[in-house]
Amino acid sequence: MIDEAQDLVLGEIHANRDYFTQEGVLEFSLKNEEIDYTKRDFLYRGGTWRGRRADSLLGSRPTARVLAIGHSAYVTGLKEVLAIKALTKYERIYAIHFGGFNDQTAAMGARLLPLGLTNPTQESDLHVVYGDSSILPHAYKSTPRPSRPMDLTRIYSNFTVSTSKKRRKACSTLCLTFPTFAMGLLTAH
Repeated sequence: MIDEAQDLVLGEIHANRDYFTQEGVLEFSLKNEEIDYTKRDFLYRGGTWRGRRADSLLGSRPTARVLAIGHSAYVTGLKEVLAIKALTKYERIYAIHFGGFNDQTAAMGARLLPLGLTNPTQESDLHVVYGDSSILPHAYKSTPRPSRPMDLTRIYSNFTVSTSKKRRKACSTLCLTFPTFAMGLLTAH
């Protein structure tokens, strides 16, 4: 399962609270001129996000080589990749909720972007609760690591089916078939 070297790396991640979130990707992109970040909602038309005007990505003239798409439950698929490639010069496109990722979209420079943990942004009541990762280092330190797969007695699963019913409903149903899975309160059917 987890050897000592992996455990040290995990320990460092928790000690530094170096958790992967969409907010972290956004913050990183703001410091790197090679990366543009867009909220998926504003791919085709602009809007207001966090009190600021966000222009449509497809109506802009980006100079970065990489585009990251996140902060949304909308699916990004082949149609969006084709539009981005036709109207911009992005070499790579990273997206969460990537529907239809395959060899064709990969050949066009598209890549899957992990969803990560809930953003610690306080944007909603749920963000306040689920975006609070302060308990994770304590949980890591206080939990013994299993040495073999058969020693795993519980796997905790907590996600919202409603944000991607087509895919998450099947995953939720599958999780219920394993006695080792503990389902969280958010997992709705």
